[in-house]
Amino acid sequence: MSQSPQSAGHAPPLHRLLSQAADAVQGVREGQSLTELMTRVPAELRPGTQALAFTALRRLGGAEAARKQLAPKAPPPRVDALLLVALALLWPDAEAGAAMYADHTLVDQAVHAAKLRAPASAAFINAVLRRFLRERGALVAAAERSPLGAFNHPAWWVEKLRLDWPAQWQAILAASNRPPPMTLRVNARHSTAAEYVDRLAAIAMPSHALGPQAPQAVVLAAPAPVTALPGFAEGWVSVQDAAAQLAAPLVVGDGLRAGARVLDACAAPGGKTAHLLELQPDLALTALDADARRLTRVQDNLN
Repeated sequence: MSQSPQSAGHAPPLHRLLSQAADAVQGVREGQSLTELMTRVPAELRPGTQALAFTALRRLGGAEAARKQLAPKAPPPRVDALLLVALALLWPDAEAGAAMYADHTLVDQAVHAAKLRAPASAAFINAVLRRFLRERGALVAAAERSPLGAFNHPAWWVEKLRLDWPAQWQAILAASNRPPPMTLRVNARHSTAAEYVDRLAAIAMPSHALGPQAPQAVVLAAPAPVTALPGFAEGWVSVQDAAAQLAAPLVVGDGLRAGARVLDACAAPGGKTAHLLELQPDLALTALDADARRLTRVQDNLN
């Protein structure tokens, strides 16, 4: 079901989220990390902004291809970023099901955002988005005939994958555009993955243990706020992708002795560091990172 610009409760207005998401997308296009950009977003806007930014970035290639058809001369970066976010959110997606927002709501709130961030661009944004809605089928079809629109990845990356993985490159690109599942790491000092799956089932939160390759991993059937996870505040479980959970068991193996010296040279935000200590708490572990600001997150996670 599509949402209103300000849903029930105290959800922030959509135009504010669109503006923040546009700033994030602009930053990513300039080479910055989305994770780092999200730390600059006000806390009350962060969840909504992140959801919009992730969606926009997964559809960015198509949005860029469509914008080139609608406005061959690119507008200023702040305007272009907002326009691309709006186009991406209006993009049809059979796998996603219902749109995040109704078309008219999205256009109205994008124009509202434009009036606040670049007032002279509001009429331009309105005209381009309304034309996109009128001609959406043809514009999307044309965009998806280009590699940029078809794969939503930079051309250099598409070509590299095509050369390195000639039989799998298209499947790799398709998989990388899908939202990943929310995966948890159960603290082995407190519980097992199977026991935690049972705890989640008791509160009607379906999940499954991933298996022996990542023995502490639990995958949720649907994302959930960390505040809803049993034992999260106590450190019994944390959020960590399954791939990142493969490292610590490989290092610890079957017999890394107590007191062994281990260096985590790229430690932030601290997930693998904590995992190592959960599996072998008596390591002489040194955690380093090139970014001093991000290194503080390691300490936060360990605490």
